[in-house]
Amino acid sequence: MLALWLSKHFQVARLGATLVALAPTLPGAYLTWAAYRDDRREAAADTDAKVKTLAAVVAAAETRQRAQLIGPGAHRIDVTFHQRTEPANNATGAAAHGRLTDIVSYYQNLRPARLAITGEPGAGKTLLALDLILGLLTHPRRTDAAPVPVRFSLADWNTEQPLQEWLAHQVYQQFRDHGITLADATTLVNGYRVLPVLDGLDEMDTDATPAGRRRAASALEELNDYQDPTGIAPVVLTCRTTQYEDLAGLDLRMREAARIQLDDVSPGQATAYLTARSTSPDRWQPVIDTFTTAPAGILARSLATPWRLNLSATAYEERHPNTLASSANRTTCSPWPPPARSATTSSPATSPQPPTSTPPAPTRPTTGSPRSPPTSPQSHPPPAAPTSSSTSCGPWPVPAASAPPTPCSPPSSLSPSPP
Repeated sequence: MLALWLSKHFQVARLGATLVALAPTLPGAYLTWAAYRDDRREAAADTDAKVKTLAAVVAAAETRQRAQLIGPGAHRIDVTFHQRTEPANNATGAAAHGRLTDIVSYYQNLRPARLAITGEPGAGKTLLALDLILGLLTHPRRTDAAPVPVRFSLADWNTEQPLQEWLAHQVYQQFRDHGITLADATTLVNGYRVLPVLDGLDEMDTDATPAGRRRAASALEELNDYQDPTGIAPVVLTCRTTQYEDLAGLDLRMREAARIQLDDVSPGQATAYLTARSTSPDRWQPVIDTFTTAPAGILARSLATPWRLNLSATAYEERHPNTLASSANRTTCSPWPPPARSATTSSPATSPQPPTSTPPAPTRPTTGSPRSPPTSPQSHPPPAAPTSSSTSCGPWPVPAASAPPTPCSPPSSLSPSPP
């Protein structure tokens, strides 16, 4: 018992001696810890400020971009889409069908939050991505901790550079004029404060690129390895259907994601869009009538994408004043082509010559480099003409009942391949 008492006594004594020796250092240790804590708080506050700056700049830029894509009047086609279930590795929570106006709630239900948007050229992939970006940024339940969705063009990615390093450099290049340094961008990306919205997987390669050298294949592999502390990291991807399915045929697809496919614009949607957008809906009546009588015809198929429909409406409504009718009460059109005119007896106002140049093919819009619908009507070629005289006024001459329906279609030269 005595030995036990002595052992405890000396242990307490040693502990007391240790505390006495450390006592003078405690204030300094506390001050060091407090300084470290304050530095961390300042760094977190600075990061939060950068996130708010980034969100504000992205919202402003993408609002302008969407306005340019939609065109005058801010009329949108509420495009629909359906889920394309992959053989494996599908995100949970994906509904079988959705539409443009509910894309935010559709995305927020995904677990994990990974979405692949596919569609035909001009189907509205970029516009759907823009609506998702702006919807996330303006959502009433958005918190300061939520990542900022930022759109990146995949065509610019050399996949020999790691994904997060490339994203950081892209954030810096896009937003350095707004006080975002490369160190800030790296912190935001590595801290998962940026939600990558990767636009244009189909633009990374040409059709002639061998399968083993496709950057798109390397991109998908990187995306499948992209993880945050909770698991596989959120991301949004857009790609044309054909190219995505070509890669899927090589067993390359974005895993743990929901894939959606944009639907064609229906004749009813096209009618509603043209009626709402036009200041003179009667001018579109021949086209609308054709939608009704031939909903699967060549005109309805030609205008089955938002891009073609918007382009056609813009080109028709922004014609040069000299090509407009001199009388507001005119209800029939002159035969096409117009009769030859004499330079000494005819004037542009009475016998206009349609423009003949072909517009350049548009490029995919990126933040800071918008692409808008055409605004110069003289840059478009004339529409295809029927072999007989037109009988009504419309965007294209509508042939008489005995004429073949083919001339109703918009000319191929009016429709360069969209992104």
